Amino acid sequence: MKHSLMNWLARRIIALASPIVPRWRRRAWRETWDAELYHRKENTPVVRRSTGAISHAAWLRVRDWSQDGILQDVRYGIRSLAKQPGFTAVALLVLTLAIGANTTIFSLANGMLLRPLGGVESPQELVGVWRAREGQSPDVWSYPNYEDIRASTAAFSGAVTFATRSLTLRQDATLQTIPVQMVSRDFFEVLGVDMTRGHGLDADPQTANAVLSHSVWQRRFGGRPMIGETVELHGLPLQVVGIAAPGFLGLDRARLPEMWLPLDLEMMLGIREEPSLGERGWSWLRMVARLAPDTTLQQARAAAAITTDVLKEHAVNRDVSIMLVAHWSEYVPLGGGMGRRTIWVAPGDVDSNMNLGNTAVSPGYFRTVGIPLLRGRDFADSDALDSGAVMIVNEALAEHVWPGEQAVGNHLYLGSTPTEVVGVAATSKYFALTESPQPYFYTPLTQTNDTRRTLLIRTTGAPAELIPQVRSEIVELPGTIAARRLATLPDIIASTYGSQGVFAKVIGMFGFLALVLAVVGAYGVTSYLVTRRTVEIGIRVAPGAQAGSVMRTVMRQTATLGVLGVALGVVLARAATPALAGLIEGVDPTDAPTFLFVAATLLASVALAGLIPARRAARVDPLIALRRE
Repeated sequence: MKHSLMNWLARRIIALASPIVPRWRRRAWRETWDAELYHRKENTPVVRRSTGAISHAAWLRVRDWSQDGILQDVRYGIRSLAKQPGFTAVALLVLTLAIGANTTIFSLANGMLLRPLGGVESPQELVGVWRAREGQSPDVWSYPNYEDIRASTAAFSGAVTFATRSLTLRQDATLQTIPVQMVSRDFFEVLGVDMTRGHGLDADPQTANAVLSHSVWQRRFGGRPMIGETVELHGLPLQVVGIAAPGFLGLDRARLPEMWLPLDLEMMLGIREEPSLGERGWSWLRMVARLAPDTTLQQARAAAAITTDVLKEHAVNRDVSIMLVAHWSEYVPLGGGMGRRTIWVAPGDVDSNMNLGNTAVSPGYFRTVGIPLLRGRDFADSDALDSGAVMIVNEALAEHVWPGEQAVGNHLYLGSTPTEVVGVAATSKYFALTESPQPYFYTPLTQTNDTRRTLLIRTTGAPAELIPQVRSEIVELPGTIAARRLATLPDIIASTYGSQGVFAKVIGMFGFLALVLAVVGAYGVTSYLVTRRTVEIGIRVAPGAQAGSVMRTVMRQTATLGVLGVALGVVLARAATPALAGLIEGVDPTDAPTFLFVAATLLASVALAGLIPARRAARVDPLIALRRE
């Protein structure tokens, strides 16, 4: 019984190795190994003997490749390609474009969507916690809301909050404005950030310390030991307690921070003369949480629904939306100086509150930026802290609160403070160029203690030429004033929407590649048809058919293919426009001239691609063509 089983196993091994052997050698090889097993020595294990068939089969395959197999095919292929250089060039071009396009797409997807946050522990456990805004971009939080969510959501093992600021660093008697992230003190512990040196921020709210990014430690401080040293930021001395690992770049990919500071230092830094951490209506913080052990994203969303009830008790009538932060898309406002504040139509009425975008501006702002004041007046220097609170609303907010009525003279409430509407401005763009019209309001800078400023200058000449003069004037100012950035408004918009710009360029590149592939495809198909019809063309030319007639016949075929392809493309493009409408600014997605221009360009390109094969067909020698038959 055992002997029969061993023989069966040995024959199965030989059968499995058989496909490796070249087909033309397989029968002789099988006969050889069957005989080998039959005549084996009695003391040789049958299974061990049969395993030699595998190495023998592999050796025959390699020998076949090296002698008469693959090398011969390679030589034949090279000779064939050399005989048809045009076809070879077209084939290589198509392969190059296809491989390049796929590589580019994968690289972008990997960099923007698939690559997790670097330098943090278990990034797949991190979720972004946003306020839901139907039809709008994700919303931010006030500090009291953050504390409520952190305390009442059992699905989180920890939660952090942060906001990016621009603060002035004094180094070697020079002032430089750098991006700084104001964070909750347990920021590094919750995220599990590795430290090159030192540790995260101290938990004691009485301490003023900072953590440096690895890149700024190397670039600005030469990589010297910094733990325990003091740096002066916005006039406040801060003790360096840690240096983050090289892989950690923060949570704001739009503005990579050079330092991390505790949020509770905001008042000490002079950013605000009054504490803003306790203002529930002032939304300016983003939040990231770590899921508790064995907690799924679905369970976290269910917990968020329960947390909503807690927030409603504090007049925040919004749901909590949770999404994975490992591949999140950053939301970057248009310009600076904007935040979100809660306003009430009726004081204390939860159902009447709205959390809206808000900008504090100086008199003359609307004239400078070119936003028309439709009704009422502009702010004035007399709108001071000791006078009545005033605001200007945009037309969308006026229509929402007082449809068909006069907004000027009415009041809205910032907390318990009645604020008079003194003007109505045209609705503009505030957070995204492609956003739909949304309510917004403005308050006077003269009625706020916020020390941050964004200076807007309208020039009569080229704006870029004025930048050096403005910079020199700022340098002459006393104190710790430094300009974070001096740029023209188009440059600021371009940099703010850098990812969209990259996306547009990539799409444009793909469009060009698609055009090239269409031309190459039309050329290849037309060339193939001409080759197939060489004999037919020769028969037509022999009795006296003119070259022009032959060219028209070939071009007619090419044009038919082009028209069918363009018609199908127009239909598919028209069907895709609803999905692309949010990505296009300043152009109607169904713009007829655009469709006509693209269609005409494609048809002209296809016609040019078919011209070369048509000319070749017109020069066919009938004798050579008939001889081929």
